[in-house]
Amino acid sequence: VPLAILSPVPQSTTVPTADKSSRMEQFIALMDEFCRLNSIPFLDQYTGSPMRPWDSAWNAKYYSCASAASGDGTHPNMYGHDLMHGKIREFIRTLL
Repeated sequence: VPLAILSPVPQSTTVPTADKSSRMEQFIALMDEFCRLNSIPFLDQYTGSPMRPWDSAWNAKYYSCASAASGDGTHPNMYGHDLMHGKIREFIRTLL
């Protein structure tokens, strides 16, 4: 059974920084290093992600649901998943 690790996507509380100094960016770097050292495929969904949950219009469109009409900034809705699925699908295809 193929094994792979996917990073979290950006959240409204984890805005990427230019110098990659945020705690989440440091965590992603550690995940990447661990995967490289252990020959585990890794999909970084955080760095360079099109997801922008800190933007209120983006949050409302891609993170909204019945219980959070303006979006919760953490859990993508079906539109957010549609945006992410192509990259994930291609990554999975490389494992098969």
